[in-house]
Amino acid sequence: MEHRSRFAFSVLHESLVDAILEPLSVAEPDPQISEAAARALHTQGLRRLARFIDGRYAGLPNLAVVIKDLANPDGPFTVFVDPRLVISAAQRLPADAPAATGPVLGLVAMALIEGAARRHRPDLDFPQWHLNSIEAVLLPAAELFVKAGALSGAATAARLLREYMLADPYQRISSHGQRLLARCRSIEQTQALHLQGCCQEAAWSLSEILDQEAVLVAALFFAVGDQVRSAAIVREGHRPSISVLIRLVETSVKLIQQDPLLQAVWLIVLGSTDITVHSDLRRLIRRISPETNGAFKGVDAGVANTHGVSLSGAYARAVIHCVTGQLGSESQREGWWKSLLDGTLLGATLVYTDYPSGYLRLIELLTLATAPERPLPITDGPYYMATGEPQLAWDLRDMASAALTSDMWTGGRRQTGSSLAYDSAFLLEPRRFDESTEERLDRLEEHRFAGLAYWLTVIPPYAPPPSDTAQEEVVAADEALMREYRFLAFVAALQDAPFYLRTYGEPYFKKTLHVSPIAVRDQVSVCQKARQRWFAKAREVYPGYAAARIPRPTTLQGVILRLVLLDNLG
Repeated sequence: MEHRSRFAFSVLHESLVDAILEPLSVAEPDPQISEAAARALHTQGLRRLARFIDGRYAGLPNLAVVIKDLANPDGPFTVFVDPRLVISAAQRLPADAPAATGPVLGLVAMALIEGAARRHRPDLDFPQWHLNSIEAVLLPAAELFVKAGALSGAATAARLLREYMLADPYQRISSHGQRLLARCRSIEQTQALHLQGCCQEAAWSLSEILDQEAVLVAALFFAVGDQVRSAAIVREGHRPSISVLIRLVETSVKLIQQDPLLQAVWLIVLGSTDITVHSDLRRLIRRISPETNGAFKGVDAGVANTHGVSLSGAYARAVIHCVTGQLGSESQREGWWKSLLDGTLLGATLVYTDYPSGYLRLIELLTLATAPERPLPITDGPYYMATGEPQLAWDLRDMASAALTSDMWTGGRRQTGSSLAYDSAFLLEPRRFDESTEERLDRLEEHRFAGLAYWLTVIPPYAPPPSDTAQEEVVAADEALMREYRFLAFVAALQDAPFYLRTYGEPYFKKTLHVSPIAVRDQVSVCQKARQRWFAKAREVYPGYAAARIPRPTTLQGVILRLVLLDNLG
């Protein structure tokens, strides 16, 4: 672990600008905004700042540059300006001022106060803001965003401020801090309620087009892992209830920034239908977050440049063919099929490492178009990474269980755990194999068992106490390995932890812990090799304990035998 210098608003300036100004339709240079902002600043005596903004900002394309310049302690604007005066100017704008003027001045005030904080304490990872500054400048700026209708940007700013205050023990527990935290939560709640209404509106619209666009609605259910409902819509004419459609939209909104494949299916739905989707929800669905699943998005862009169809776009088309039962030899003649095959082949290891649930869904569609007698294509590398066995998998369920086991050592468990992608293999694969119900249940139990692998690794077994020094050394070595595994799982989970739990350093708590996923995976590999050596020794010295450390999933026959035994004992 190491601490990495970053500033709370610096990493979000561009996304804040987009989230705030996009809803206000400021997409082209608009001198009226800069002129209105300059006039407002003149009324507060801030002439030098007014000239700086009017000269450097002529619309949205340059606003991010202006904000960075103002926030940079070594930037071109070094004159101290009281940001409270900027907020006052924004709150007193005339009625005929462009709607974006208030949010622009709010961003300017945020940048000014951050620049002053960075000049005051350049050694801190995060600016040291006093509660009075938050109350007088930063929260009013977020409330300006709400007033202008830029709810997404307002919620982003409020969440950032809330996490900042939670990271400071004094601010977190003081009555002043509690009041400001409540105001932040109120802004976030406003945006959440607005988004909830947008999801309900979109769900009703999906219900209205269901008769004409059943395949596209079924494709959305397929993409979130509900294969049963997807098939029922297409084959049986099933009509999901409004509550189910609302849950579909809300689940999509929750996952879409982490799930480019789901996003691609939604983009086809938006582009092919006339469903009513609020502009805020539409922007959220279309938004690209480079910092999430960046490796996959790099492969996605490369495939699009080479074949004209992105990997995620090819996936969306394959899903539509799958739900209509047309995924087969005919599909393989389509241009998008080569994008799907080549993209999955070339980016297999890279995609699997950072986006295992997406990789499995790509392989899933490839295997549904091939014969079950063949091994799964391009699975040897990822299967080795998960299990340590260099071989091709024959069943997607093996890959799903292996990926579920390895999830404990990644920081992406939130992303994969809230998706049904792993479980969908247990609905699709049995169709390709001539299996009995007992065999299907045993495979499902193996998958459940894979989800318990972490706990079975870090909790000692029930075994008789050691009888000599050699056995005591085996138990002690096992305890040391368990502590190392628990530490690695905790470190990996830190990436999903709230921001205030990743800060440290008295007295200001302005250093942040950063965990490298590659370092965690490398250390896990070291521990696994050490565990193999431990097993070799334990089998010689303490075979009973070694056997107890290799639990096995139960089977249906095993459950029946146990029930019979209990019945006889009773």
